Amino acid sequence: MWANSTEVELDKWLYVDSVDVRIDRGIFGIKTYSNNIELVENKYCTKLKHFETYEDEGRYYSKRRCFSQAIQVYSDLISAYPKYYNGYYYRGRILLVKKQYKLAFNDFKSALRLRIKSLDKKKLNKLKNINLDNYISKFITNITTKKNVKIGSFLKNSKIIYELKTFVTLINYCNNKL
Repeated sequence: MWANSTEVELDKWLYVDSVDVRIDRGIFGIKTYSNNIELVENKYCTKLKHFETYEDEGRYYSKRRCFSQAIQVYSDLISAYPKYYNGYYYRGRILLVKKQYKLAFNDFKSALRLRIKSLDKKKLNKLKNINLDNYISKFITNITTKKNVKIGSFLKNSKIIYELKTFVTLINYCNNKL
């Protein structure tokens, strides 16, 4: 963290280009954050181009603070692909910013459930026994000592663990806000 910064609550972390999140014209326009900041929805949203994926369109709207449109796009994604966990995650992030904690809680819970369901039992049992800090430390040791290292497997396992931890963190945050 920067020396002059304060921690931002999870419902303020969405990346948007907004004067509402720029304070004191610090480095890159951002010096410190405050939890008093509200991410104000842009009411004048226009679609300027065709998008290849729901995710691209949702990202386009969320970065422009067009939260209602982003929620609709992610809802369409979920309708089209109900077993795709990221659709729930993306929509949950926008709902979190809009302080719709119950809906965000349900979306993050669905994302976690679907992500776990997408793993086979063997992979899930392996991940249950991994301590991420020890796993990373062992990986680095193996690289520096030039032992046989399966980089692809390491990256995939780390990504899955990180996703699961992220979903749990967001679920707990929303639960505390309810």
